[in-house]
Amino acid sequence: MKEKRRHHRYPASEMTFVIGLESPGMITDVRDGGLGVRYKGAEDLPEEVVLDLLNAPKSVVIDKVRCRKVRDETHGRVAVFSYISERRLGLEFVEPTEQQLKALELFRGTEN
Repeated sequence: MKEKRRHHRYPASEMTFVIGLESPGMITDVRDGGLGVRYKGAEDLPEEVVLDLLNAPKSVVIDKVRCRKVRDETHGRVAVFSYISERRLGLEFVEPTEQQLKALELFRGTEN
C-alpha cells in the first residue's frame, strides 16, 4: 500500500497541547503541513479553527494558528453515560506566518 501523506510525521513530546477546542487537546504528532490531536469533546468542530499551540517542557507558545479540519474521528465515550467522546483530530495549517513556521520547527525538529 502506497503512503498517502505528503509530509513526514514527527511524534510530539508529552506535555504538548492545543488550546481552543472544547477542552485542551494533546498533540500526538507534528508535520510540516499540520498536526494530529487527541481530545475529549461532544460536538463536531467547524471546518476551520484558530488554536494556540503549547509545548510546556520548552516553554514555547504559538498563538492564533489557523487550521482546517481534515479528520475528526470518535473513539468511544469517556464514560458509559457520558455524551463526551474521546476523539482523534487531524488538522492542516492554513496560511501559517513565517514566525509560526519557525516556531513549529521547535515542535517537530527535536522531539523524541
